[in-house]
Amino acid sequence: MAPHLAASITFGICAYFHVRHGGQISYPHSLIGSLRELPNMLESRYIFIMGPPRSGTTALTRMLMNSPEVLLADADAMGTSVGKPTYESGIFTRPLSDTEVMERFQRLDGKAPFILEKTPTHIEHMDRIRNLFKNARFLITHREPFSCMLSWKVATRTFIQDSGTWGAACHRWKTATEVLIKNHNNPSVMPIDFHDFMSGTEQVGSEIFTWLGLNENNLQPCLEKMKDETRVRVPGVVGESVTGQKTQLNWKEKASVSLICRRTEARWQATFRPR
Repeated sequence: MAPHLAASITFGICAYFHVRHGGQISYPHSLIGSLRELPNMLESRYIFIMGPPRSGTTALTRMLMNSPEVLLADADAMGTSVGKPTYESGIFTRPLSDTEVMERFQRLDGKAPFILEKTPTHIEHMDRIRNLFKNARFLITHREPFSCMLSWKVATRTFIQDSGTWGAACHRWKTATEVLIKNHNNPSVMPIDFHDFMSGTEQVGSEIFTWLGLNENNLQPCLEKMKDETRVRVPGVVGESVTGQKTQLNWKEKASVSLICRRTEARWQATFRPR
């Protein structure tokens, strides 16, 4: 429903009940409930990228943000910057009310057909995001836990600060994957397998563009810019920190990954394979 049409309907209903009750506003509970279900008055379409840290969220973001149809809602745009370069906003991890969050998004609304927000840990706030953005699309990444944690270990040496303990990182992977298992059949969710995306970027990228409704004529330029490491905003986010090939996990780290993540990964494999 177009914003102006929804607003007109709301005004008309309110005027009717105002007159009917002699100038006294008296709305039945069923009407109040219906008004609350009206679509958000937003012009742009919203895309949220989330998943375990080091599972491909940055690569997806770097592909999509280069489309002329997409505007990235990063920390600078959302007023959450802490003075370092980032692709993330982290807005749902801040102590902000729903009204305050929406006010910040509304500053960007209408500036591009699509508004893109990426913060891996926002997967823990997915229900709240879905309630605020009724028609949002979610790209949720997945990566096998051992390679994911290997990449995370390398990243903590370069650009990840406040990384917490190894066990806490494993639990973040587990929590994110459990949310994906719960939501993978939702029509607003597209699961993205890290290895499929990295090995078949053009094919998977085309599927993503089609699903989101983006112009596929922009895909190749987006992929070229994504692969151009001179355009990387965060030093260390690509290269060795992605693959972790020169790094190994010690036996304690391997044991933690196995203990915390193994059963959840088995459930994911049994539930759904992205491609």
